Amino acid sequence: MIDIAIPHLDQTEKDTNLLTRLGRRHDTVATIKVGRLLFFPIGKAINAVGAPLSTATIRRSSGDRHRYHIADRDAYSAVRAY
Repeated sequence: MIDIAIPHLDQTEKDTNLLTRLGRRHDTVATIKVGRLLFFPIGKAINAVGAPLSTATIRRSSGDRHRYHIADRDAYSAVRAY
């Protein structure tokens, strides 16, 4: 873990935008885990203490299923969503 002291920073935007700006400045991405704000190096597969993360394979069959249908918009006056 690396500690970076930020002596002063003016905030003129929303909190999330400030965190994004800080992340870009230090080549990191921000996240909140277990009530703590963490910044991780972009493109590095490491955890909070610097140990490498294990890999996982995601296949199409692992995820949710969906259907998509295009209909004539002028033929309907209401929508039903499930």
